[in-house]
Amino acid sequence: MDLFDAVFETDGNPRKPSASLSLSSDPLPVKGSTKARALFSSAPRLGVCLGPFWVGARMLGLRSVGPQQIELARLLLAEIDDAPEWSEFAVTEPRRASKTTTIWAVLLGLCQTRPGFKVVVTAQTYVKARERFLEVARTLGPRNVGDYRILRGAAAEAIEWTNGSRLWVVTPEGGAFRGDGADRILFDEAQEHSPETTADLLGGALALMDTRFDEDADLTSDDVRPAGQVIITGTAGKARSGMLWDALERGRRGKVGVLEYAVPDGTPVAWPVDEAPAELPHPRTLDKSGRYVLNEAAIEAAHPGIGTLTTMRVVRERFAGMGLAQFQREYGGQWPFDVNTRAIDPAEWKAGQRRVTGYPARWAIGFDVAPDQSAAALCAAWRDQSGRAWVEVIDHQVGDSWLPAAVFARSRKHPGLPVGYDNIGPNQAVADRLTREARPRPKLVQLGTRDITAAASQVAQDIRSGNLAHPVDPALDDAADVATRRPIGDGSWAWGRRRAMAEGGDITTLVAATNALRVYDTLLARAATRERPRVISVTG
Repeated sequence: MDLFDAVFETDGNPRKPSASLSLSSDPLPVKGSTKARALFSSAPRLGVCLGPFWVGARMLGLRSVGPQQIELARLLLAEIDDAPEWSEFAVTEPRRASKTTTIWAVLLGLCQTRPGFKVVVTAQTYVKARERFLEVARTLGPRNVGDYRILRGAAAEAIEWTNGSRLWVVTPEGGAFRGDGADRILFDEAQEHSPETTADLLGGALALMDTRFDEDADLTSDDVRPAGQVIITGTAGKARSGMLWDALERGRRGKVGVLEYAVPDGTPVAWPVDEAPAELPHPRTLDKSGRYVLNEAAIEAAHPGIGTLTTMRVVRERFAGMGLAQFQREYGGQWPFDVNTRAIDPAEWKAGQRRVTGYPARWAIGFDVAPDQSAAALCAAWRDQSGRAWVEVIDHQVGDSWLPAAVFARSRKHPGLPVGYDNIGPNQAVADRLTREARPRPKLVQLGTRDITAAASQVAQDIRSGNLAHPVDPALDDAADVATRRPIGDGSWAWGRRRAMAEGGDITTLVAATNALRVYDTLLARAATRERPRVISVTG
């Protein structure tokens, strides 16, 4: 079943829109196709009536829509017992994907088809909210046949329908959300709202929805669903914090509704010129600095507007005229890594706690030394026959003078045991000493920047998917709690230490475990799956 067919599924009795005097609720033609797939998307439990969207689309003068617009409208109009399936919905898509037009079409259609429907809209500033409203008003004016009137006065912008519905603009301040109540509240460009202003805004806005219930609802029941919905939308911001980021995080965990189109973390939207593939299936496009080459496959897989509203040629032109950081946010949907933001979700980390009952025949170790040599760690890693990653701390002590002997002891006991390390700073000094003095020499595996960034991305993915196991260990648990993501080059990243150092912790155990798993995955994984496991001692 394709998307166009799926959106017309119903449970036999979806809410039907009231008849509009002037506009049809029949579907419009679907234009174009997209290769993009949502990174995160909620799924309605029941059938959805798209009538309000088709009405709103006609109000905006649309003669066709893209499949991604139907997808978003379906999610915003999903209902259970005549109330929104999600009381909060987070939306982010790259620029030129028509998310804002789609949201406005839904809101206008609801006002047009549901008597007494109330909508509040705002944006990052009052000026921006007013600009958007006036843009919509200019489109609506010529198509009005008496169903509504448009008020354009400063601080009094509104659309008032003859059926009692109303849509109005407010300034983005908590105290500005006043009135009898609202059925929908739209926060546009929400990535611009800082953590400090978010609580004030949501506190004021949500109060408007406290009394919005279906008129037949039993308000004495705890099972009654609120009839209001907050829509939080925008593009990727400059920091992983604030209103939109927090809403997306709730959506990714299934707490609220979500639709997110973006290039995944760890996938570059562009490569440094000297690291780009020699042969590409598309033109070689450089950014305005001449240092980066566009990764068209990554953009095409994440941007639903390509093939429906715009073309890859236009995207190439934007890339050539932009800096990489801006392009990553606006066309790749990627949020920059913030060294002050936790990199690992505590609940996901805790879910990976397991007791180690045995070890495979093949495994690897890795070490890491803090940049200031205040601490060092030696860890082991492997994957079991199901592919689950396991990491364990062998040793973790202050300083690093003890580390060469500890590495040598394990490598001598287990000949051929690979030892991974990041070849910078004090790590290289440890490796150099082992090469000079240890006999037999340990099997040292030097990890460069590409390995380090790929390793961190893999561990993060394993943690998020529940595919990484680890025993309870205070040093490793503390490292997971304070680690951040440190940006490197083309949008890649490695584990960061700045927050860790500020809080008196260190992440050497996490980095050492990550190095060990990288070595295992690149050198041993295939051979290990062909062998029967046997119990050995890692720590001995």
